[in-house]
Amino acid sequence: MVKSDIFVPGSRVKIVALAAAKSRYVTSLIGYKPGQYLAVELPLTAGITARMADGTVWSVTFVSRGYLYSFSASVMGTSRSPFPVLYFSYPIAVEETPLRREKRFSVRMEAYLNLGSGEAEPEIWPAVLQDISEGGCLIESARPLAVGAELTLDLVFPVVGPAVGLAAEVRNSGVEGDVFMAGLSFTEYGEEGRTKLRNYLNCLVEAHIRV
Repeated sequence: MVKSDIFVPGSRVKIVALAAAKSRYVTSLIGYKPGQYLAVELPLTAGITARMADGTVWSVTFVSRGYLYSFSASVMGTSRSPFPVLYFSYPIAVEETPLRREKRFSVRMEAYLNLGSGEAEPEIWPAVLQDISEGGCLIESARPLAVGAELTLDLVFPVVGPAVGLAAEVRNSGVEGDVFMAGLSFTEYGEEGRTKLRNYLNCLVEAHIRV
């Protein structure tokens, strides 16, 4: 059984539907019962609690104690009184990725940021990658990004091809000259995105492009 000490109440949790609609929300962990369920705040859309059908499967990701954890879980049910709560099945297995331990590679690559969340209209603008690793990247942008902001990233990797919808969270933000810099941590790759990212990093290793 998955150890329960990775689940810290109050942690920010990203959930993405595995259905075709790919709905995504950011919520907070309320609590858990080992082997039975996880309880998170029921997400809101335009101030209204989201509809979460029982049995639907979601990708769940969160950061705890220097690691990014991800797993799939199904909706067990919801309650709206006295507080809106969403119940997920307790994970059978969890994928664990250490943060800030991956080798970073200097690059210069165009990217597009999408700051839409949930059912909100997408807000897209261009950016430039300055470095990248399996855990995240550094970008420069003409506009500032707030720490904690959730976004998706569209990239076209040389040789490997496009990777669309890499989910990330802004970990740090600052200004250098007349451009805004932001460090992003990847929170959801998708199987195809993860494969393309790793293949691209392998190409960089082979070309001896190292930081």
